[in-house]
Amino acid sequence: SLTSLVLLATAVAPRRYLRSNALDFARGATTLYMTMTIIIYHLLESPPNTWTWRYDTWSPVHVVAPIVMVVIWFVLLRPIPEHVKWWWPLAWVVFPFVYALVSVARGTWGDGWYPYGFLNVTQNGWVYVILMIVGLSLSVTALGYGLRASSFIKYRRFNAIKK
Repeated sequence: SLTSLVLLATAVAPRRYLRSNALDFARGATTLYMTMTIIIYHLLESPPNTWTWRYDTWSPVHVVAPIVMVVIWFVLLRPIPEHVKWWWPLAWVVFPFVYALVSVARGTWGDGWYPYGFLNVTQNGWVYVILMIVGLSLSVTALGYGLRASSFIKYRRFNAIKK
């Protein structure tokens, strides 16, 4: 998965590249995707009355990995604010948007399988699915800008304390 690749790249990167523009971009995208994963998993796919820790592959993927990425972004490897460009959140939203479109196309005209129930056109109808894709795309973009802003806020506080 993308998270595994980004974590591996972070682990093996020479020290001088840990704060590279490319790794900051990849960690930002992965943090955003994992944050949306935990939100979607718990709010849309797993209603609150069914929340339990399950010892299967879904708990590590949908709970542990998102928490790890958030800790890396906010605590361990803060991005350099100048690296986090204004357009990054717009670039980050492309993958989930295309993923949703391909998933809907595959489910509708392919094998009938949808990775998420809210993308199931047969069950929910086109209007609902389109509204979900648009809403989630806007949410991903807004959260991406929140991640971008967080890199500046943290550094300002840290620099103020250092002085």
